[in-house]
Amino acid sequence: MLRNGLEPWHLLILAVIVIVVFGSKKLPD
Repeated sequence: MLRNGLEPWHLLILAVIVIVVFGSKKLPD
């Protein structure tokens, strides 16, 4: 899949995932 390494759009997806994961952890139950 990663023939040309990390592409710009791939970085955006990773950023969104990180925000969602860390954001959900910071949110109070």
